[in-house]
Amino acid sequence: MGCTLDTGLPVWGWQAKSRGVTAVGSLRDAAFFQALFRIVHESRRGMPSGHEAADDKRGGIPYSFPMKGILGTSIALGISSLAFAGTQPSDVRLLHADLSQAKGAFNRMGSLCVGAGRANEGLRADFQRQLAEVRRECGFNYLRFHGLLCDDMGVYLVDSKGREHYNFQYIDELFDSMLAMGVKPFVELGFMPSGLASGSATIFWWKGNVTPPRDPAKWAALIKAVVAHWTERYGEDEVASWYFEVWNEPNLSGFWLGDQGDKPYPEWEPHARAEYLKLYETTA
Repeated sequence: MGCTLDTGLPVWGWQAKSRGVTAVGSLRDAAFFQALFRIVHESRRGMPSGHEAADDKRGGIPYSFPMKGILGTSIALGISSLAFAGTQPSDVRLLHADLSQAKGAFNRMGSLCVGAGRANEGLRADFQRQLAEVRRECGFNYLRFHGLLCDDMGVYLVDSKGREHYNFQYIDELFDSMLAMGVKPFVELGFMPSGLASGSATIFWWKGNVTPPRDPAKWAALIKAVVAHWTERYGEDEVASWYFEVWNEPNLSGFWLGDQGDKPYPEWEPHARAEYLKLYETTA
């Protein structure tokens, strides 16, 4: 079964051969974006070697592609051409996303907010160039990412004498560049700075700490300080227009508390929920 996809956008993407279906349209439209992921899902088993599309093991759908740079792989935007070709043209099934014939309301979530990996990547010049380019093409308003308070952002440090130090230099650099492009932060408060962490459980290769704060009062003081800093730097009205999220997916053990151990999820979940609600109450 063959498959062809042509988005009509400037060429940023790649071509591959696999099994699938055919669609024609534009990534500017949410309905066509949904068609894209259906196509990718149906074609995933035929992905050629060398392209290394990453698979979301939870859903079985590739969620990133070897496009130009890390931003493209994080948010899967800006794909221009995917061409899948089979050996039996008679088996080709054609899907059209005709934007002029659209009926009903489309989900426009992609126009509001997109995700982009982890905060530290946003300090890179290539990331910022690509963010500006994709923002111009797609017009979203908010950007969300993990790791804003992780050690590689240098926000919270404890010196050899036990004194706490806050440092907002990297966050300022990141948020300044985003706001200059017209992109507002969707603030995910996490993960835990190692100097505040109650344990050593981490997630991802960059080791975001997923344990509760050792001292909730110190965590609360950090959150209060960082929000006060943003308010002073950007103004109360600007900060009030941002979205805030306390942690990321705390219903999953990988993101909260770490390994479930021998406990099945129904036994693990009540304890995890109670610990998260403590964190939420302290943070809010």
